[in-house]
Amino acid sequence: PSLTRISTGGLLSGRRENELATQLAGFFEIAVGRLGSQAGKLSGGNQQKVALGKWLGIEPSILLVEEPTRGVDVGARAEIYHHLRTLAERGLGIAFASSDNQEVLGLADTVATFFRGRLVRMAAAETLDPEELLRDVTHPASTEAGGAR
Repeated sequence: PSLTRISTGGLLSGRRENELATQLAGFFEIAVGRLGSQAGKLSGGNQQKVALGKWLGIEPSILLVEEPTRGVDVGARAEIYHHLRTLAERGLGIAFASSDNQEVLGLADTVATFFRGRLVRMAAAETLDPEELLRDVTHPASTEAGGAR
């Protein structure tokens, strides 16, 4: 099913593949002239956008993202945040894991923190601060209350 957007009758269509790549490049603001480039030769930010675009091409109902802005510059980070917010506003469910507490609080509606594989807390992002997140994921006493709060 994931190839239905770029195939006809079970055969891949180069035209459809190019159309989809052009559409996704437009959304992620990647120069169409770079579509033939190897992903490894792109900047870190554009590599992250290509990775996101690859998964969006199959039209998922939820996108799982781990460390979406690790290794990218400040400008690319802002662009990736913008794209993730836009996708969420369009109805795509996004679950992401990040070690950047500011990123978590800036992007998430709901935050779940874990310590050694156990849920410590699930709460609305606006009710939390970076210090609480850090305490939850680094201090064993956070889990002594018996799990989620």
